[in-house]
Amino acid sequence: MTIKISADKTLKQISEEFSAKFPYLRLKFYSEAHAVGEKSSLWDTLNMSLPISEVGKFDHEEELHLDGHLKTATLEQEFQRLYGIGLQVFRQDGKEWIQTSNTDHWTLAQQNREGHADSITGVNI
Repeated sequence: MTIKISADKTLKQISEEFSAKFPYLRLKFYSEAHAVGEKSSLWDTLNMSLPISEVGKFDHEEELHLDGHLKTATLEQEFQRLYGIGLQVFRQDGKEWIQTSNTDHWTLAQQNREGHADSITGVNI
């Protein structure tokens, strides 16, 4: 999957395109980065309606290539490197959405499968 990142694309649009491929995962964006295995602070949450060019560093249009083999931590670190924006992947866990900080070493496909299983059973890991 490829997400085209342009100056006027909002954080919400990026998250929606991501979730179209991984329906049991969501992206949230933060003004501060977090280390692998750490949670992001709610205080640093960015407004999802803002275009990426207003909240991060943006030099030119590019395509962000994602596939199920990509580790969660790798995606989060790459987004920080490219755009200077903290990114946290959330996974559906029953009726809640949880930060994947404890499972940053999992692939996106693995996260999505677990979210699907938890949405059906409502079981928390």
